Amino acid sequence: MAAPLPPSGSCQSCGTPHEPRQDYCLDCGARIVRSRGVLHALGSAWRRHLPWYPGDWIWPSALALVIAAAGATLSIFSTGGAKGSGSVTIVATTTLVPAPPTTAAPPTTAITITAPTTATLPTAPPPNRLIDWPGTNGYTVVLASLPIGTGLRAAKEKARGALASGLKDVGVLRSASYSSLHPGYYVVFSGVYATFVEALNAAKVDSQKFPSAYARQITK
Repeated sequence: MAAPLPPSGSCQSCGTPHEPRQDYCLDCGARIVRSRGVLHALGSAWRRHLPWYPGDWIWPSALALVIAAAGATLSIFSTGGAKGSGSVTIVATTTLVPAPPTTAAPPTTAITITAPTTATLPTAPPPNRLIDWPGTNGYTVVLASLPIGTGLRAAKEKARGALASGLKDVGVLRSASYSSLHPGYYVVFSGVYATFVEALNAAKVDSQKFPSAYARQITK
């Protein structure tokens, strides 16, 4: 049977009474431990059953050990419960972000470059070639009038001489084919003009090489 606890004013080792502020027992020399609430009560209970008491630090350590053991037990039970209920598959999901709408490129406009066309101009006769009188009425410069008996060949030689001297648009016409001329002649002419004034001015220039040159109207 455990021994009764000593009075609160007595030594915990031998039970000898001591003063309120006394630190050591005068009988056994043990340090007097004053009451400190729960720890003191636990220490006193320890001493009732065991002769050796390690100190009050044993109780916080024991409490920490109990808390750790309780936590480990709860962890074991919770893990076992999870295994019993079946495995849990964790699937990682990825949030799909829609791609920005693509902007269609503006349609390209084909530019067609057309090379400018070159107008086809009537080709002028070579400088050494005689021309025919056109099919319209007009004015010209008469260089010479040769009788039909002289022959067309002589009239053309006269006309080629005019070309060689630098005159332009030289030709030979038969006077009988035109109402404005006296019939019976081959007429050597230079130039085709729309007005009499143009023909008159040209005759002044041509007279420097052909003194008998004069302006004349040619009508059918």
